[in-house]
Amino acid sequence: MEYSEFMDLISRKDKESLTLELKRRNTLRKRPDDIADGLVSFANRYGGKMIIGVHDSGELDGKYGSPKEVDEDKGRIDNICVQNCSPPIEYTTEILEYKDGDVLVVDVKRRRGPPHAVIKKKGGEIRERTYYARTSHGKRLLTDSQLDWMFKNPGDFVDKRQFRAVVAYNNENYGLQSFDNVPNPPIAHDFFMGYFIQEHLEEVKAVTNPKEEYESISPLFLNLLPYSILVRIGWSNVHTWNPNTENPDHRKGVNFSLEDIEDVTENRFDFITEGVKDEKFFNPWQMFVPNGLKIKISGDGKYNSELKFYIEDFLELKISIRGGSWESAIPAEHPVSAILNQTYRRVNADSKIRNSRYVISIDSWMDIFNVNYRNYDDYQVWMKRIGDIVESWYSWDKFLSSIPDGILYRIDWNLKTLIDALDSKSNKSRL
Repeated sequence: MEYSEFMDLISRKDKESLTLELKRRNTLRKRPDDIADGLVSFANRYGGKMIIGVHDSGELDGKYGSPKEVDEDKGRIDNICVQNCSPPIEYTTEILEYKDGDVLVVDVKRRRGPPHAVIKKKGGEIRERTYYARTSHGKRLLTDSQLDWMFKNPGDFVDKRQFRAVVAYNNENYGLQSFDNVPNPPIAHDFFMGYFIQEHLEEVKAVTNPKEEYESISPLFLNLLPYSILVRIGWSNVHTWNPNTENPDHRKGVNFSLEDIEDVTENRFDFITEGVKDEKFFNPWQMFVPNGLKIKISGDGKYNSELKFYIEDFLELKISIRGGSWESAIPAEHPVSAILNQTYRRVNADSKIRNSRYVISIDSWMDIFNVNYRNYDDYQVWMKRIGDIVESWYSWDKFLSSIPDGILYRIDWNLKTLIDALDSKSNKSRL
């Protein structure tokens, strides 16, 4: 760290942060428990740096007198991390030498297993454990709920997923396209989008330019997908947001209504904005969500859309939809596309079949150090469950992985063609 960068760091009004703490050398040498508290709090959160040799005012303690003095301070840190903490804390040290003084930087690694505790021993046995976590204003004792979570989980809850979604449709009536006698992805039977488009077919045709179909139809599905996802989640959360919880207060949650959605999408077709308010398309009253949850839909109306569930400063589940490519054909990756080509014949540029492609990303996180909430397992289960629902219903990749190899369908088709030909020949011979 350059001298100017270091001086800028210790000259700030708020010198200490979630990942930085300043200590005097005297504290290390006379109050090791205070050092242990700080190191443990870092390890139980995101890790962090403790800089030893700096006053709260930013003044440095001065230069080290000798290499032996440096080694002694490093030994004190090692002894604290091993003897005063359980499990022992992983760390590295570095000496920074400046003209105004030297500082010892202890870089604490984030925990990779059970939470760390400051321990007290008697007769060689641990008699007391105290658990801390770092906050932006120092350290805080962990609650029972937080400890329970941390013993079960090696880190904070984070759930990230990304997959493709393909919406196949017929460009004559813009209905969702499915095929007989072959597997179809669940989205092909999406009630909300299919019903909504048919009810607003004239408006859809009015805003569709056949020569620039991608520019008009792709945004149509892009803007309907967040509401389609809400309907799908609603059907899976009827009367309760968490059916498996043992906490009766968490079993029901609160009833959700259309007015609870904050929709700030820009440049959207007017008939969509008004149409989604019609409860014959969208019945949110059947969906229950955790207490305090908010729902927001945003996007540019053309290429990006986002559906976000969140509780301020505690959790967030964000579903981002990005417009991708568009094809005038049956989706090429479908293992049975060769069969479909033979069955439906018209899959070239003049075909009625189109498909619009999107990339859906799910990003969820939860801050278990928000003391206003407990029962973190319930929230984790709920967020993972929402992610599973969305992925199972909309993921093109998941659908492709769930069906047999295309060669089996080609064999089946060829056998069917052969049997039909033999039956036809047999019937002619009888005549």
